Amino acid sequence: MIKKTLLLFLLIVFIFSCDNNQNQLKIDLETVKGNGPFRYSLKPLHPEDSQPEIKGVPPNFKNYVIRSMDLLPYQQAWNEYKAGNIDKIELEQVLNRFNQDSSNLTTKTIDHNLLFIIGTSQNGRIAISYDSDNDENFKGEKILYFPSSVKSKEKQRYILDTLSHQRATFEYFNGNKIVDKTFSFKPIPFFASNWQVSYTDSIENNYRLAITQYAHKKGFFSLGEKEYKIALQLSPYPFLLDNFTKFIVAEKNDTFPDYENHPFYNQGDTFNLDNTAITLSSYDYWGKSATIKIIRPNKDSTGITKGDYIPNISSTTLNGKEFDLNEYQGNYVLLDFWGTWCSPCVKSIPELIELQSQFADKKLVIVSVAVDSDKEKVSRFIKKHNMNSIQLFEKRGSSDLTKRLKITTYPTLILLDKNGKIIARNEDLEAIRNIIENKIN
Repeated sequence: MIKKTLLLFLLIVFIFSCDNNQNQLKIDLETVKGNGPFRYSLKPLHPEDSQPEIKGVPPNFKNYVIRSMDLLPYQQAWNEYKAGNIDKIELEQVLNRFNQDSSNLTTKTIDHNLLFIIGTSQNGRIAISYDSDNDENFKGEKILYFPSSVKSKEKQRYILDTLSHQRATFEYFNGNKIVDKTFSFKPIPFFASNWQVSYTDSIENNYRLAITQYAHKKGFFSLGEKEYKIALQLSPYPFLLDNFTKFIVAEKNDTFPDYENHPFYNQGDTFNLDNTAITLSSYDYWGKSATIKIIRPNKDSTGITKGDYIPNISSTTLNGKEFDLNEYQGNYVLLDFWGTWCSPCVKSIPELIELQSQFADKKLVIVSVAVDSDKEKVSRFIKKHNMNSIQLFEKRGSSDLTKRLKITTYPTLILLDKNGKIIARNEDLEAIRNIIENKIN
């Protein structure tokens, strides 16, 4: 009897495991130079209270400051905890932020700091050197030169594009032993015009330095009869990091949509792909692979991108009435996410009022969602500007709705057809007007 029960249990585990594996796709990832569809992931390096002693500073530097980047902040937090400088709660906060547990921590001394010197060269240019072998000696190390002032963003982008990736080694404890890892990065001297920060030391205040990997991960997978590609954003650190790592999926031969016009997803988000609800369930810490999990068929194609049917929105309007988006099916609905703090949003208010008036008899409903900090202030603002659309309020910084719909830029306009299908997202008002006119005609 015991043997039969055990065999039945093992069979159930096996069947569940097979079914679970069939619903998962493991994707091999490769590193691709450039940010791809993503924005920069930057790690600013600020002055520190105590400076390490360094040797071999090249004579090319007329003056310089030292900056340091900790490539394994969780290991440093462990060192601080063991030394009694931080408590267990502070340690756990750092471990959680960097997706770590105690298995990859060691009491042994490992070298995981990357030192930089940034200063002015003898000919007046910005010079940067880094300690590629972590011996605190800059003799023979590479020196990178940059213009002393570049205000044009296009010129800064050109400099970054043409700068080759730099490489440095650091030590990492893999749970069993200490191994050498390589970090590929680009240093960026931030110019005062676009980095609003100041330091008390006058010499330190002359220099800005940030680090980026300036690369992304890409892989390919098949779902049904279609082939897709996925791109993952890299953090400024040598590993993938939840609060930096976003991803986007497109058909294999299509171009990835850019950040401004398409929502990006985080690990654990559910999204629609070819009438299937899927999620990025996990990825390798060093970015070698990712796993996509197929959750369920999504015949209704519910999602938050163009072509999806938007999930229902239930809320309360600013004047206290119940709001249910489903009740407006049969109308074109324009969702306008805005804030009193957003100058482009405020500037567009007259156009929205005009649009509402122009299509009032064509079944266009405008639903304005104020993402703001003060409900009373928003109410006064709406009254002052004679905004006659349906008005919802979401608390800025803690809005579940904006998280669900991936609203990251303001204003964001989402246009729905009469069946609740997204037919435009992040288009400007002129494009929205043209789409509505074409639909009506």
